[in-house]
Amino acid sequence: MEKTFLNIVSGRSKGLGAELARGSLTALSWGFSAGARLRGVAYSKGWKSITKAPMPVISIGNLTTGGTGKTPMVIWCAEGLMKAGYKVAVLSRGYGAKAGEINDEGQLIQERLPEICLYQNPDRISSAFQAASDGCQVALLDDGFQHRKLHRDLDLVLVDATNPFGYGALLPRGLLREPMTAIQRAGGVLITRAESVSAERITEIRETLKNLGAPGDVWTVVFCPSRLRSLTKPQDAFSLDWLKNQSITVASGIGNPQAFEQSLEQLGATILDRHHFPDHHLYSLEDLDILAAKSQKSSAVLVTEKDAVKLAPLLAKHPKFETRLLALAIDAEVTPVTSLKDRIHDIAAGRSRSA
Repeated sequence: MEKTFLNIVSGRSKGLGAELARGSLTALSWGFSAGARLRGVAYSKGWKSITKAPMPVISIGNLTTGGTGKTPMVIWCAEGLMKAGYKVAVLSRGYGAKAGEINDEGQLIQERLPEICLYQNPDRISSAFQAASDGCQVALLDDGFQHRKLHRDLDLVLVDATNPFGYGALLPRGLLREPMTAIQRAGGVLITRAESVSAERITEIRETLKNLGAPGDVWTVVFCPSRLRSLTKPQDAFSLDWLKNQSITVASGIGNPQAFEQSLEQLGATILDRHHFPDHHLYSLEDLDILAAKSQKSSAVLVTEKDAVKLAPLLAKHPKFETRLLALAIDAEVTPVTSLKDRIHDIAAGRSRSA
């Protein structure tokens, strides 16, 4: 269903049926657009209230649905702040989590940063005040660009270089959550997945952002594979070079599986089979059976770290899963790194807080 939708809104699907579908989605997007614009005016005019937290808040969000790399950037920001001595809170909605549990992104953040203070609650104002009460000194608002109820001291907006503006249309005709001119609210823009496009394309995106009225501070982000780890045999060590000339099966339940697969191919792997599960997919033992059956000609099944946190507990319950299952870790690299670190640390220190 998700693949069919993307083929339609991207224009890849041709024919009368696809054209009629796009027409229907365009009509539906008018209502969405009107609502988004009215909501924006309500906040800008002060008709809707905005609550300040007792500590600086840095939002990491985007204009579009789908994966733009927010979780790696949350980890990057949190790690830098923690190294600087701050007690850091991550405030997220917890999308896709069962009641009383933490979703896959939250589990990944905790796995990478065990000392992080993670709060998952749709009421992120409540989470912010709870975090302050718990002694946190700065909060990272995960996927917070549209969550305008909570005041933020810095809005970092991620723009995916492989699909920066969601096919140029609002939901459901495209992937935009609000009009592209909303980028004017940003305090800084990060063009992510810069490794996946040409330098000329990055220049084009920068120019479009400038024409839209985006802030002058624009950074580029490259997501670099950093290590492989085995889920089936944690004691086994694999270097990234191991992937060269390997025939693999790929499974992922993320917003942008193509970027993950491209990283594996750039490391020299040949992908024999691809399994695209919905974003935040809740894996089952039956899913493991399917992967084992479909990967008999592969050297391994490769998954993302976000998928790994959900698959690892299942492996202990599966009596006969013998297929090699590996997770690829991804780290963010920002350019120019010093200026963004300085900006974030100034906010954390309270030197640039809005009045």
